[in-house]
Amino acid sequence: MTAKRVLALCIALAGLGAGAAWSQAICGLSAGGGIGRLQQQLTRDGSAADFVYAAPGAFFDAELDFGRWYMNMSLAVLFAPFDATLGGDAVDLSGYSPNSAADLTAIGIGALFPIGDRLSAGGAIGFHVAAPALSPGDGDESKLAFEGYYGLIGLSFTPRLRYALSDSLALTLSIPLGIDFGPMSEDIVINGIDTGYDSPAIVRPWDLKPEFMGFTAGVYLTVGYFFPLSR
Repeated sequence: MTAKRVLALCIALAGLGAGAAWSQAICGLSAGGGIGRLQQQLTRDGSAADFVYAAPGAFFDAELDFGRWYMNMSLAVLFAPFDATLGGDAVDLSGYSPNSAADLTAIGIGALFPIGDRLSAGGAIGFHVAAPALSPGDGDESKLAFEGYYGLIGLSFTPRLRYALSDSLALTLSIPLGIDFGPMSEDIVINGIDTGYDSPAIVRPWDLKPEFMGFTAGVYLTVGYFFPLSR
């Protein structure tokens, strides 16, 4: 069973579990921003050529709370990088479109514990996707590019600190940490050879070889609105 199928199965099972407790759940929708860093392992001619992308970004989170326990999905979209390197050398991304990276927790399960009247702390473990999206605007195949369905799948741990502004509003500090160890798409285009599959993952220049290992980290502050699903 591929990583994609395992991830889809886990999301489906989690959704069924949430449905069973729907009537008691509190829904939370949050948005904000912060800073994130994505690092992925690649090699060139047998030597390490890791890719690093650090940038500010927007952060979105949706959760279902069942008392202290919760399930959530979160997405960080990074853009306008202040640090982009390949093998330790700076990469000029001017003129690139898209020029972004996604840090997604597809499904997380965790808990928050009160540590004061309005303050709570905890965290969640989840299934993780990290996907840079870089394409040179001039189509130059000698330039760095991550296109198509390129991305890595793994696990994440997200510590959280939450301050309740009221019964329905809260500030949340999230620190998602992801460890990735598998391809989002197994249909990789290497050395310019088109596999013919429907979901190719393209990495350029062609002498770059993805090792499908990576790490992400971020710090994000969000404000959220919380409401019962059943009144």
